[in-house]
Amino acid sequence: MHVPVQVDYGVRALVDLAQHSDETVVRASEIARRQGIPEQYLARVLHSLQRHGLTKAQRGPLGGHSLARRPSEITMGAVMTCLGSPVALGACLDDAGNCRAIICPYHAWTYRLDGTLFGCRGMEKTRGFDKDANSLAPVRLGTWAGFVFVCFSDECADL
Repeated sequence: MHVPVQVDYGVRALVDLAQHSDETVVRASEIARRQGIPEQYLARVLHSLQRHGLTKAQRGPLGGHSLARRPSEITMGAVMTCLGSPVALGACLDDAGNCRAIICPYHAWTYRLDGTLFGCRGMEKTRGFDKDANSLAPVRLGTWAGFVFVCFSDECADL
């Protein structure tokens, strides 16, 4: 899946704020420097995050940004809806930010969470179309230290 640059920057900014949550506020210039994000662009991203209730901002010479919620309450779905392309990505999310389906942003094919094809335009009208032959390839996922690892091979070692 392609992640828009604004979503990438938003996630990195939110992780940075979570890592520095012991500080009262964090200056945008510090986040930009640590994360390698252009400061002007980060300002727009942080403004969107604040408008959607994910961060708070404090103005003034001692001002900066902080999380408006606990890190565990911020979902990737909320960040993508706030900063990404909510038409393609938000359609698969429920109100809690949990994914109900996988929607291909290029073809608009919809897959169940187990990877089986649920539907696509013209599927019923195409003679001989086999939904089972057009399912997603299986992948293995593993998590370690907060990172998600994806393996497209059946021969992956466990983490």
